[in-house]
Amino acid sequence: MAPARRRSDEAERLEWLRKAAILDTPQEKEYDDITQMLCRISGFPMALVSLVDDTRQWFKARTGLKVPETSRVVSFCDHVVENRKPLIVLNAEAHPSFCDNPLVTGELGIRCYIGYPIIPSSTTHCFGSLCCIDTIAHESISENLLENTGALANIVSALIDRNLKASLFVAKISHELRTPLHGVLSFASLLKQSLTSDQAIKTKSDQVGYVDNIAACADGNLRIVNDILDLAKMQHHKLELEIADFDLRTCIESALATVAAMPKAAKLHLGYLLPHDLTLKGDGNRLRQILLNLLSNAVKFTKEGSVRLTCRVMNTEDAMQVQFLVADTGVGISPQDCKHLMQAFSQVTSSISRQPGGTGLGLLICRHLLNAMDSELEFSSVPDKGSKFFFTLRSQGTVHLPPPEAKGKSALIIDSGLGETEILRGHCESLAMKVVSVRSVEVAQLLLTSRHEGTLRQPKYKFDVVLCASTLLNGIDTDLHELNINAGLPWVLVGNVSDAMVGTTNVSHVTSSLLQTNLKDMLLTLFKQSGTDDRALTDKADPSPEKSCDVKSSNAHLDNAPQFAEMTVLSVDDVDMNQIIVQAFVARLGAHVDVAANGNEAINAARNKRYDLILMDVVMPVMGGVEATQILKREQPLTPVVMVTASSDASTLDKCRSSGANHVMHKPFTFEALAAQLKEVRKVSGLRVDNNPERNSSPPAGDTVPASSSVTNSSSLFPPAAPSPAAPALHSCALLSSSPASSPLETKKQLHALGMTALCHSTQFRRLLAPTCSTRHRVHARCRQSDGHVCSLGQMYESAPHDSNHIEERALCLYASPPPPTHTYSASSVTLGVPSH
Repeated sequence: MAPARRRSDEAERLEWLRKAAILDTPQEKEYDDITQMLCRISGFPMALVSLVDDTRQWFKARTGLKVPETSRVVSFCDHVVENRKPLIVLNAEAHPSFCDNPLVTGELGIRCYIGYPIIPSSTTHCFGSLCCIDTIAHESISENLLENTGALANIVSALIDRNLKASLFVAKISHELRTPLHGVLSFASLLKQSLTSDQAIKTKSDQVGYVDNIAACADGNLRIVNDILDLAKMQHHKLELEIADFDLRTCIESALATVAAMPKAAKLHLGYLLPHDLTLKGDGNRLRQILLNLLSNAVKFTKEGSVRLTCRVMNTEDAMQVQFLVADTGVGISPQDCKHLMQAFSQVTSSISRQPGGTGLGLLICRHLLNAMDSELEFSSVPDKGSKFFFTLRSQGTVHLPPPEAKGKSALIIDSGLGETEILRGHCESLAMKVVSVRSVEVAQLLLTSRHEGTLRQPKYKFDVVLCASTLLNGIDTDLHELNINAGLPWVLVGNVSDAMVGTTNVSHVTSSLLQTNLKDMLLTLFKQSGTDDRALTDKADPSPEKSCDVKSSNAHLDNAPQFAEMTVLSVDDVDMNQIIVQAFVARLGAHVDVAANGNEAINAARNKRYDLILMDVVMPVMGGVEATQILKREQPLTPVVMVTASSDASTLDKCRSSGANHVMHKPFTFEALAAQLKEVRKVSGLRVDNNPERNSSPPAGDTVPASSSVTNSSSLFPPAAPSPAAPALHSCALLSSSPASSPLETKKQLHALGMTALCHSTQFRRLLAPTCSTRHRVHARCRQSDGHVCSLGQMYESAPHDSNHIEERALCLYASPPPPTHTYSASSVTLGVPSH
């Protein structure tokens, strides 16, 4: 018998099969009807819907067969999974791969087999087969039977695909709803604590931030609920557009203001270009929803560079055409992922380290809305270069003339960034202004001071206003007054300004070039005031408050400060809101916290600094939490890692547990839950007893020392081992190397009898020694040398750091829980001592 070979993507196939949530489910009439129909069509006595798991083939539906499953090794279906194409065996007795198969030679007596693959449309993996089986050999099979079997297999694939999409829907919605809900509950808890604490007055600004974050999280949840309701209406053709006149610029800037409040947007060049002020007839709210979805996606998937909305207006005989183009410099989309781009609850990657971003409904809703508007969403993309999404709307509309106060005015733009210059130029040109742009203050000063030949008074270039990026002037040594060579020439600084500029004559300020409306209002005010002097610096802020989420470290000490003051936590999460919550919670406990945005950053941080606890999110860009935890546990097996996830998917939770993580914590989690984790670490960890170098010397004489370590089998962080009757309260880990006195196997058996864990590999031994012997940590552990002398771990390592044989003669024993009264256990050449208290 020649069993089927497993494909290289078998692990991924099994994961998709588990996501479908169909294995070991009750029989369903839809599937039973198909197998019964196949038996009638073929005349064969048996028909099966067979799904191939890791070790078995399980029958979702079966006609003519009593057993619910068989071994995978002997299954014909496994060969269908291997080749992903139909398998037809006319005479199994004469087939070299099946002639000695127990299903052929045994009681079942299979002779003829026809099996077609089951491949749901949501994936390329084969889950199993729809097959019909006969106990009589056949010389040939009719084409009609093969066609019908293939058609029924497609129906089975569609039914399982429905299950798969429903399962993905539940997992995705669970994650996306729980994440903002976690924010609401957590920030509400922080707000309540701040209101009832003695420092309530001092934390007023924090309270405002908490309320803002609660509102933002609630708005995120509302958008998801609205998206789901909208999609349901669209699929049942019940969505109705509300047609009315609306201002296009107001619609665009409303969407941009919302996107600009996203934490990631602060790191990008965000802007838009609209050549004219327009009033269109249509559903302005739905157009805003489309633009908001496209711009939000662009920001989510763009790490650096720009996100730009460009509008082009074209007049036709019967209507006005407006083309919208959203372009970014993000990760782009590969050709093979494009076909999944506008499917519900899907993203361009299904891996656990996918890029961050919502339910996958946004583009699908955009497509439905544009279809209702007689338009179509199109896109082009280049991987690692960026993407462009565009559509064209036909509408009745009106073009508004520029305000007469601005028409014909001349502006000098000073900006070192080409993107920002283009946006400012576009905003000014939409007001019918003339524009000259330069890239430095020095060049601008030359233009402002130039004079016509033969005269010292008449300027060569006449400007009505100077628009300058504030970054070019913050910290500049030149007196701003000296730059206003032309008396009364107004300057408008774009961006945040330093305190030194506040009150400067003839200088005004807008917070950004994002919204043309703010710039237009400022310019019109200045032009109307032309001729008046002493215009002190005024502000024109964006309507949406700017929020800063770039908090990198916190070491505030509140009520719990004495308990955790010396502990350091690494929070790994790509969502800024989650980072703010963890920082606030940890700060309340008085511990220090550092943050990392993905698994790769976490690994680098852990290599440069020792952490008492790592909180690891599961789904992150660049490198996910599962992979990062596996690497961290190989390099630093003693560092506790708690994985944090909003997913309820069983396969994801299994990956978390198998990664080596000490615990899995579900979002939303409470302050008390996080405090419990830190208390558990503080309870079982002896690696941060104090930071006093003088106390890091060798331990006092005696054969026993205080028992402590960051390895445990007795807490919620570490799954408890089955306790031994001889030592019910002792849980420890012994790291051993081979010794001439006994074999590692014998030693391991004796340690296991005591309820202990043994790791017997010299390279692991040395890898563990090196990180724990720093002067920063004090390790309470002792080892008995071959000569009977007891030394500390640090002494043992330092005594022969380059002599592996000398080191390997010892056994390292780390105790992880409060010990019982003194006991001494012997394991071959190893002596373990536990003190009494």
